[in-house]
Amino acid sequence: MAKRSPYETGELSDSIFLILLATFEPVHGYRIMHDIESSTHGAVKVGPATMYTTLKKLKATGWIVEIAEEGGRILYAATDEGRAVLRADFSRRKRLVSVAEERLGETTEGGGVMAKYRLCGGLAMMAEHDMGMLKDMSAKGWHVSGLSGGLFYRFEQGVPHDFDYAVGFERDFTPEVQKLFRAGGWHPVIAAPGWQILRAEAGETPLFTDEESKEEALRAVRVRTGRWALVWAALLAVLLAAEMHLDAQGVEPAASACLVGAVAAGAGLTFTALPFFGYTASLRRLRAGR
Repeated sequence: MAKRSPYETGELSDSIFLILLATFEPVHGYRIMHDIESSTHGAVKVGPATMYTTLKKLKATGWIVEIAEEGGRILYAATDEGRAVLRADFSRRKRLVSVAEERLGETTEGGGVMAKYRLCGGLAMMAEHDMGMLKDMSAKGWHVSGLSGGLFYRFEQGVPHDFDYAVGFERDFTPEVQKLFRAGGWHPVIAAPGWQILRAEAGETPLFTDEESKEEALRAVRVRTGRWALVWAALLAVLLAAEMHLDAQGVEPAASACLVGAVAAGAGLTFTALPFFGYTASLRRLRAGR
C-alpha cells in the first residue's frame, strides 16, 4: 500500500509544520527560511528548492494563499483550513510529547519546556566564566532563557548548538541599539537595566573588538553601580542611626521599622557594592593585560 503524503493525512513533517506556522501572518518566502533556521537554532534548515516546492503544494492543497504586493513580490498567508490543520498536528505532537515524558520519567514546567538552573557566578566578577558555562550548556542542548530570582540562570532544553555568549553594558538598550547588535550577529537573550547577555553563532565577530571600547563600557557601568552603592550606604547609615535613637527613646515600633529598612538597605548595598568591586577588578585586569 502506497504511503500517503502529509498533505493527505495532516501529519506534517517538521519542515512543513514550520513553514505553515510561519504563514500565520503574511510573509515572504526568503523570510520563512531565515526565521525557521533562527527559531530552531539551526536544527531545521529549509533550502530554497524545498521551500519553493512546499509552498506550491501548500497552495495546491488550499492551506495557504498568495498575496501580491506592490513591486511584484509575493506574500504567503495561511487559510482557515491551513490554520486548522496546523492546530490539529500541534495537538498530535503534544500527545506524543506527553507519552514520551511519561515513559522517560521526565518532567516539565507547567506542562511546557523542560528546564534546568545553574548558579550565576556574578557578571561583574566572573563574566568570562559564566559565558563559558553558557556556551558549554548550549553545546549539550540547554540554552539560557532568563534569570530566576536574580541568582540562577534558567535553561530550556533544545537542540545542541555551538553558540558564543558575551555581556553587554548598554545603559539604554533601545530598539535601535538592538537592531545594530543583531546586524552584527548578536541577539539579546537576557536584558536588564544597564547590562545584557547576548548570543551569536560560534566564530562571529566578537562583541568588543578593541580594548578601549570594552574599558569604556566597564568604566561606565562601574560608575553607575558605585553611585547606587553610595546611595544604599547612606540610607543604611541613616536608618541605623534612627533605629538606635528611637530604641534609646523607647519607641519600639518605629525602631523596629527602621531596623527592617536597614536590613533591606544592607541587601541593596551588598548587591551594588560587590558588582562595583567586581567591575573595578575587571578594569584592572584589562589594563594590566595591555
